[in-house]
Amino acid sequence: MKILLILFFISMLSSPSNANLRCKEISNHLLASECFKSKKNIKSALEALSKFKESSDEEIHDYLDFKRIQILQNTNKFIESIEEFSILHPKSQLLKKIDFMHIEFLSKNNFNRKLLEKLDLIEKKYKLTKKDKLQIKFY
Repeated sequence: MKILLILFFISMLSSPSNANLRCKEISNHLLASECFKSKKNIKSALEALSKFKESSDEEIHDYLDFKRIQILQNTNKFIESIEEFSILHPKSQLLKKIDFMHIEFLSKNNFNRKLLEKLDLIEKKYKLTKKDKLQIKFY
């Protein structure tokens, strides 16, 4: 009987709805967003990130939009979010990182022509480190 009771509690604690409840209990919206992201609850992760953005200063909005892009990385809204970011934050230091995420996305999805164009653009746009150059050669 004790074993059944223990198994019941373990199943309740590991169920997705209970995991989401734990994320909802987090008062820091940025941490809640990361929690939802780890539980693969994209909608709630984006909502928590939006709430955090509303309560934060303008100077960290590019970072929050970057986190949004990371959440959307494996969805069909990824490219759209990259384009929005480059319009909203043209001088952000995160653009290089986002461009590298973009080439990874293009490579995974076999957009070879766009990948080659993006690689050329990156080589012209940024001063690349040796690590960056090795990463580009990989693609």
